[in-house]
Amino acid sequence: MYELIEGFQVVEANSKVKAFEQKLLNISFTRVGTDTCVYVDYGDGSKFIYSDSMIECTELAFSTVAASNRLPLTGLTQLSHSYSSDRLYDVIVTAKNAHSSFTVSVSFSITGLDCSKPSVSISEGSTVFTSPVTFKKSDIIRVRGLSVISCADNYQNTKSWRAEMIDPQTNTATGTVSLADVDTTKAELNLPSRFLDTGLYKVYYKMVMDEALGSVKFEAEAFTYIQVSQSALIGVMLRGGVSTVERGSGQTLTLAPLDFSTDPDVDSTVAQGITVSGWLCHEAGDKTTDCSALGFDHTNTPSSQSLSVPGPSVGKTYQITATLTKDSRTVETMVFLNVVSGTPPFIYIMPAVGSVYYQQSDGFKVLQSSRLALDCICENCNPTDSMAYLWEVYSSDYRWPDGWRLLSAEDMVDRVFGIDGEKSKQISIQDNLFEVFDSTLMKVECKLTTSSGSGTVSTRLEVNKPPVPGTCTVSPTERQITDEAAWTITVDGWTDVDRIEEYQFFSHTDDDTVDRQITSIETSSGSFKQAVKLSEGPEYLQYQQEIIVKVRDSLQATKTFSCGTIKVTPLPQTEIRALAKEITTNGLHTLKRIFAEGDQKTCSETSTNIVSLLNSDSKRTRSEYAGQKVASNFANSMYGAIDANRPSYMQTNPELYQAEVEHTMETERNDRAAVRKQLIADMSLLEANSVVAIQQVSSFFAEAVLYGDEIDQDSQLTVMDSLGNMTLLLTNPPEDVPSEYLEVAMENGVAAIGGIMDAAGNNGLQGTLSELEAATTDADWGEYDTDMDSSAENEELNAAADFAEALKIHTALVHKKRQAKTAELVRKKVSQALDMQAMSFSRYSVPGQTLVMNTRKMKMKMEKTDAKTLQGGTLTPPNSNGGEVVLPNTTLFSSMAADSPVVVTIAQATNHPLKYSTIAQGIAPESNFIMINLYDEQNSKMSVKNLP
Repeated sequence: MYELIEGFQVVEANSKVKAFEQKLLNISFTRVGTDTCVYVDYGDGSKFIYSDSMIECTELAFSTVAASNRLPLTGLTQLSHSYSSDRLYDVIVTAKNAHSSFTVSVSFSITGLDCSKPSVSISEGSTVFTSPVTFKKSDIIRVRGLSVISCADNYQNTKSWRAEMIDPQTNTATGTVSLADVDTTKAELNLPSRFLDTGLYKVYYKMVMDEALGSVKFEAEAFTYIQVSQSALIGVMLRGGVSTVERGSGQTLTLAPLDFSTDPDVDSTVAQGITVSGWLCHEAGDKTTDCSALGFDHTNTPSSQSLSVPGPSVGKTYQITATLTKDSRTVETMVFLNVVSGTPPFIYIMPAVGSVYYQQSDGFKVLQSSRLALDCICENCNPTDSMAYLWEVYSSDYRWPDGWRLLSAEDMVDRVFGIDGEKSKQISIQDNLFEVFDSTLMKVECKLTTSSGSGTVSTRLEVNKPPVPGTCTVSPTERQITDEAAWTITVDGWTDVDRIEEYQFFSHTDDDTVDRQITSIETSSGSFKQAVKLSEGPEYLQYQQEIIVKVRDSLQATKTFSCGTIKVTPLPQTEIRALAKEITTNGLHTLKRIFAEGDQKTCSETSTNIVSLLNSDSKRTRSEYAGQKVASNFANSMYGAIDANRPSYMQTNPELYQAEVEHTMETERNDRAAVRKQLIADMSLLEANSVVAIQQVSSFFAEAVLYGDEIDQDSQLTVMDSLGNMTLLLTNPPEDVPSEYLEVAMENGVAAIGGIMDAAGNNGLQGTLSELEAATTDADWGEYDTDMDSSAENEELNAAADFAEALKIHTALVHKKRQAKTAELVRKKVSQALDMQAMSFSRYSVPGQTLVMNTRKMKMKMEKTDAKTLQGGTLTPPNSNGGEVVLPNTTLFSSMAADSPVVVTIAQATNHPLKYSTIAQGIAPESNFIMINLYDEQNSKMSVKNLP
C-alpha cells in the first residue's frame, strides 16, 4: 500500500549561532510515506538529499548533488550545517513522493551579535491546512500574534500582517487579500464582520528587528490557516420572533417572513436575497387539517400570506411554518395562531438592545448566565390609549397538564425587574431566575389590555446552559509575591456542548475592591495548566484572596467558579524600590521587551502585577513615614477597610520632622510615579478593541491610579484619554457581548476615574520631584514677588523662614497653577467618560433596573427609572452614610411625559478635580464629593426645573 507523507515539520533547534558553528534543525514526520525523498537547500549553495529509495529522487534542481550528500532518510531527526559568513539564510526543505509533497522554509541569521531572530507564533492557530481555525463570515475575526525578542541591545521592531487565499485541495495560494483598510502594524489583527468572503485563508504575522543591529537582518514569520464559512440564515415569521400570537374574529394576520429574516453574512441595510420555498399550515396537533378557512395559500409559495380570521375559528389554534432558502442554506420559521373572541391588540415581544439572544424559529436561544430584557410592543394601539401590561413566565415541566409551570410572584421576586414589576412594559429577567429553575426551555407571555380589548403574545426561550464545571485549583496556596509567574492554575474536566471558548481568571478580595483580572486563556480544552503572576493580598484580610474563574462558551454563556483561597504575602520594600529604580533607569529592562513584543494581554498582566507591587510599597510608606510632611499622609482615605488605620492622616508631627527623611520618601515616591507614568504611557498605546481587552486594560488603570499622589499631570490626561476611547466602544459593543461583560469593564473604568479624580484633586499641593523640577521651566516661575506681604493667593510665602524655603514654596505654587489647568481638562474628560458610561447602561437596561459599582475611590449607582418616579424621590450613593439628595414632589420636567425613561447616576468620590477653584475654598481636605446626573431617552443631560 502506497502511503502519503503526513505531518512534516522542520523547526530550529538552536538560535544564536555564529559563523563556523553548527546550526541545528529538527525534522519530523507523523508519517514518512512510501519512497519519500527529502531535499535540503541550505541557502549557501549546499544541497543534500535524504532517502531510502534514492532512485526515486529525480528533482532537477538537485540532479548535481554529490554522492557524499545523498544520505539515508531512516533515522533522520536533525539537520546540522555550518555557515562561513554572517547574513540571513533561508533553508528550504521539501519532502516529496509520488503522491504528496510538503515544503517548509526556515529563515535565520548567522551572526556574532548577541541577537537572533525573534520567536514568533500565533495564539490558538493551526499550521495544518486540513484543520484550520474556523470562523463564520459574520464573525469578527481576531488573530493574536505572539513573539519573544532575543536581542540584548535593541528591542525596536516592525510588525506586519498579510493574508492569502488558499486552494483547499492543493494548499496553494490563489491570490492575496488586501488589508489596506485595517491596522496591520500591531501584534493583533482585527478583521471586521464580513471582511473576508467564505473560503480558506493563510494569515501571516511577521516581526522584523530594527536595522540598527547592523547589516544582518533578524526576522521571523508565523502563519495560521483560517476557514471562513457561511452563517446560518435567521428565519423570523413575525417581528421580534413571536411563538404564539392572538387574533379575533374578523381580524387579519399578515405573515411576511422576508421582512424580518436575515442573512448574517449580508449587511442588514441591503437586500438579503432570501426566498420562501414552502409553506405549511394546519390545526395544532392535527396535520390532516388545512387552513383554507383562513385564506391560506396551500398551492403556491408566495413571499407572504395574508390571513383573515372567520368567526367559526374562535377557540382554534393553527400552526404555520415557512421554509426560507438562500443558495444551499435553508431555515424554517414557525408561529402558532390562537383565534380568540374580541379584538385583541396586535402585539409582539422584542428583546431589548443589549440582551444577548439567538433567533430561533419560534423564539430565542438565551444565556442562563446573562440577564434578558424584553419589551412588549403594540403595533396598532393609539398612543393616547391607556395600556395595562402583565408579564408571566413559565418553566417547562412535564408534570403540569400543558407542560408549562407558571412561576408565582414569589418566584420572580429579585429575579424579574421592571419599573412596575411584572406590570411594566419592559422587564429584565435576571440570570438568577434561569439558574434557579434550571430549565432548558421557558416561555414568556405578555398580556396587554386596552380600552378596545386585550390580547396575549408569547415567545419561547431555549436556555443555553454555561460550561459544566470540573475542577480548578491554585498552587502554592501560600508564598511571597514575586514578579515571576510562580503560581500554577490547574483546570480539569470542564465540558460544554457548544464548545468552551475562553477562561478568565480574577482575584477577589471584598465588595469594596474591583476584582483584579489575572489572565485569560483562549482554548476549547477542558483541562490545562497555566503559570500566572499574582498580586499581594490585602493586609486586613491577612493577605488572602480568592481566585475565581469565569468560563465562557462559544455562545457567550459563562460559569463563575472558585479556584480556592490563597495567601500572597508582601515583598520587602527594599526589593520593590530596587525594581522601580531598575525599570526607570534600564532602557533594556524586560518590561520594555514585553511592550516591544506588543501582545496586549501579556502587557496588561505584567503591568498590573508591577503596579500592585508599587501599591504595596505605597501603602506601607504611610506607616513608615508617619508624622512626616509627605504626600502620602495627605491623600484622601479610600473606601473600605484598606485605609481603616492611618496613623498620620492629614496631620504631621513637628517633633518627628526630618528634612532628610522627607527627601528620601519623596525620592522613592518620585521613582514609583515614574514607573506608573511609563506603564500608563505604554499601555495607552495598546489596542483595546474588544470588551475583554477593555476589561484587561481598564483593570490595569484601576490598579495603577490607586495611589493618586503618585499620578502626575501627564498620566492624569493619558488615563482619561484612554478611558474615553474605551468607554466609547462600550456604548456600541458587538451584539453577542453580555451586559455582564460590559459591567466588568464599566466598574474597572469607574475605579480608574475615581483614582484620577483623586489624583487631580490632590496633585496641586503634592507635586512629585519631577513635576516640581518641570515647574521651574514655566514662564511664571521667573516672576517672583519679593513684596513682604504676599497676596492671599500666595499667602504660603509669608511662612517662609528664608529665601531657599520661599523659593521652594514658590515652585510649589507654580506647580499648583499648572495642575489647576490640568484639573480643568480632567474634569471635562471625567464628565465625558461618565456620560458614555450612562449611555452604555441606558442601552441595555430597562426601567427599574439598577447597577451598583463599588470601588476604592468612587462609588456609583446607575438606575433607569421614569419621570414620575423621580418626583419626591431620594437619591443616595451606594453604601454611603450621607450624601442623600431628596427631590421635590413637583413636576421636575414639564416637557416630558410621566412615563418617559430617565437614567439617574449618583456617585460619591474621595476627591474632585475642582479642588483648586475659588468655589472650593473652605472645603475641608478630607471632604467627599457627590455627583448627580440625569439623562433622557436620547442620552442627553437633563436640567431640573420648577424647583419650589
